[in-house]
Amino acid sequence: MYCKKCNAELVEDAIYCPQCGARVDGKKECFKCGKSVAENSVFCTYCGTRLDGKKECPECGTAFDGDFCPHCGKKAELSKTGVSEISEPTKTDTRCSEVRKKVFSVLKITKQSFLYAAVCILFICSFFISLSVVQTEGGEVVMREESGATSFYFLIKFFIELKDFFAQAGTLGVDYYPELKAALYLQAALCCAVVAVIIIFCTVYFTCGTVAFVNSLRNKKEVAMSKYVITPAVVSLGLHILLKSLWGVSAGTSGASIIIKPGIVSVLNIVFVSVLLAGAAVLHIITNAKHEKKNIVRYIISGLGAIFAFILLLTVAGKLINIKSFGIGSALQNWNGSMSAPLFMIGIMGAIGLLSSNALTTEILSVMDQSIIIFVFYILIFILSIIILYMFSQGITDNKSSLKRILAIVLSCFVFVLSVTYLILTIILLGDIQVASIGASSICAIIFSLFVLGLSITSAILLKKKGRYEEIDGGKMQAEP
Repeated sequence: MYCKKCNAELVEDAIYCPQCGARVDGKKECFKCGKSVAENSVFCTYCGTRLDGKKECPECGTAFDGDFCPHCGKKAELSKTGVSEISEPTKTDTRCSEVRKKVFSVLKITKQSFLYAAVCILFICSFFISLSVVQTEGGEVVMREESGATSFYFLIKFFIELKDFFAQAGTLGVDYYPELKAALYLQAALCCAVVAVIIIFCTVYFTCGTVAFVNSLRNKKEVAMSKYVITPAVVSLGLHILLKSLWGVSAGTSGASIIIKPGIVSVLNIVFVSVLLAGAAVLHIITNAKHEKKNIVRYIISGLGAIFAFILLLTVAGKLINIKSFGIGSALQNWNGSMSAPLFMIGIMGAIGLLSSNALTTEILSVMDQSIIIFVFYILIFILSIIILYMFSQGITDNKSSLKRILAIVLSCFVFVLSVTYLILTIILLGDIQVASIGASSICAIIFSLFVLGLSITSAILLKKKGRYEEIDGGKMQAEP
């Protein structure tokens, strides 16, 4: 879009031109009651104030410009609406207006800088993805180790370590079968794919965002930087959670435990980007406070939807099953732990590759098919949850897209149905594993998918009502008596 007054390029959903300050959404405000009416309205539909700047002759009622009526020559005083001529702004008013414009300009540049800084952090941290292995004894941390300092561990070094591991196993005469090799290389390939997608997304959006930010500074025009941040932030966040679930195991025995969680760089990435996005949102509300009051409810609904979609991602990636008193030999009899859906499937494959007993292999194979089906449902729920999170995040900056809200409702329904099926399949699986109990992920997935569905419906209803109010406010009801 372009400004009709100065022909400056406008950002999406712009209300005012950033160059000349002209209103560009086809509306104007009544200077008496402050409500928005259609741009071509002569009278305010709420208080009846005349808005075209003309005076009315007290004798013949003729509307005119100037001090005297062109029909009867009567000097103009007050119009029939009781509105006097607007006085010229004083020097003090002009000075205050200039200061205010400069302050708002600085705030807008700061907001742009916050968003661009978030893009830069996403880009830099995409090359330093790692997992942290924490070992505790008696409640105290005795060992903390990062799985590689950079993302290239998952892209290159992980495969090299696996190759060396199998070569050493062959040298030592350790017996294993192709299923173990397939399981470990499958885990490595999935981790590699996740890290590669994060790097690609963050690099592409960093490049595009840098070009847009430089052009905005050079041309002194505000650019919608949020579109260069939201997509890589949502994708990166979701894939970080997916990467953790590929290693999602916690184990313990006799007061000791081992937990695998995201590395420190990944945590700082999420924290810094969240703070910068929150800061940019606050600055946006401050610089547009007069016009954003009516959008507070939309911000709250979209924000809550994004939060619950994020929690849905976390819970689905959590504990699928809890295993107790399981093991071979006296040293492992008191072992207990939990596994995510991806790692459970990979673990079943790996276990088959270590067993030489046909009876045990047949028994474990009986749950292999179920673990694969559960993994497929997990991936479907995860992908749809990321899309829903993206839509709610976009809903914060876009208040006009009814298609996105309808699609969010449809996807939320799918996620709820998939979550119910996910729970049922997990319960069926536990029938074949006597030493296991159900984890929290499949139960919480149903709960939070219901919250997401409810917020999706609420958001769509609010958008419909808002559209109806804007239609009335836009002047289509002005003919009503």
